[in-house]
Amino acid sequence: MVSSRSLQFITVILMVPTKKLKKYEKEYQAMRENQLQQEDPMDRYKRENRRLQEASMRLEQENDDLAHELVTSKIALRNDLDQAEDKADVLNKELLLTKQRLVETEEEKRKQEEETAQICSQLSTRLEKQQAVSKEELEAVKGKMMACKHCSDIFSKEGALKPASVSGEDQGIEADDEKDSLKKQLREMELELAQTKLQLVEAKCKIQLQKDLEDVKVVLEKCTRKRVRDALTSEKSKIETEIKNKMQQKSQKKPELDSEKPAAVVAPLTTGYTVKISNYGWDQSDKFVKIYITLTGVHQVPTENVQVHFTERSFDLLVKNLNGKNYSMIVNNLLKPISVESSSKKVKTDTVIILCRKKAENTRWDYLTQVEKECKEKEKPSYDAETDPSEGLMNVLKKIYEDGDDDMKRTINKAWVESREKQAREDTEF
Repeated sequence: MVSSRSLQFITVILMVPTKKLKKYEKEYQAMRENQLQQEDPMDRYKRENRRLQEASMRLEQENDDLAHELVTSKIALRNDLDQAEDKADVLNKELLLTKQRLVETEEEKRKQEEETAQICSQLSTRLEKQQAVSKEELEAVKGKMMACKHCSDIFSKEGALKPASVSGEDQGIEADDEKDSLKKQLREMELELAQTKLQLVEAKCKIQLQKDLEDVKVVLEKCTRKRVRDALTSEKSKIETEIKNKMQQKSQKKPELDSEKPAAVVAPLTTGYTVKISNYGWDQSDKFVKIYITLTGVHQVPTENVQVHFTERSFDLLVKNLNGKNYSMIVNNLLKPISVESSSKKVKTDTVIILCRKKAENTRWDYLTQVEKECKEKEKPSYDAETDPSEGLMNVLKKIYEDGDDDMKRTINKAWVESREKQAREDTEF
């Protein structure tokens, strides 16, 4: 906003002509020079000295401000450089660890591929040997048949039946008897062949499962991460259960194969394979432990095809001929005993519910099996009252670091570096 004094000055300028303004200017300059000549030189020098001192003080203040700003910038840059170097060290360490893990993983993969190739070659060699032995046995049987007079009249060199020539009623009856006896022998041979094939398949499966179990045990001994150990422990239990089931099925099928007809032996080879059930959920009440298994279409199969066998510390579920497959689930070593007589099953839409009656009612099960409980307890950190508390804390932090992800490891590394820097600064100040 323009003041009244300024307005008056502007008005005077506008009213005075330009020639008079120049005249007034010259008169003012002359008067100013006269005043300066009449002024005492000492006063003038003092005034100039005072003005120069003020300018010098102002320049010194500006110099101090610039120096302070420069020092502050240097300190900030140094801190940023230290932090960058710390981050670079942490990243280098993580890079080295990652490279080491990559090398170990590649080495482990190479070993597994070599073992797999070795197992395949061994199985192929065994299969070829078995085929050669079977072929030799078959050739020996054919040779014996050709050596036999009656058999050579009935069978050709390829093993097919020759058309019988009937010369009379007695000869026809005798030929029929011989045919029946030969058919009986042929059925017995088919039975033995089917048993041999079944035993060969079971032996191959058992060998493969034992190899898998040994590999899982080796990897489990070397593994330290919690999630991987859980997965390996679960896989180990599944393989052990499957081996046990194979042994039980073998002992059960052996008398059945001896008593059944050949057609009944060949039939299981054409049925669907058995699927291991691994996904389930469980819940509990005061009296029951309930296991829920989801199987699509299980409510449509006959009731006798859904079988559950209970013992005091285990149960075995078998669902037969569901969409051309058999489904099996075996849970051994339950956490606590159950009542076999009071346990049962229920079949609902796409779901099988197994009801295990608790022997001790109103007791809580924290885990379904004893194996699961032991695995969980091994993962808990142990605390010893007699040891140094700081050592126990370091062990806990070490376990958290080993089980944590990359973000957790970076956070712990950063906190560790900052703590060491702080301690070093305090020692320097002291």
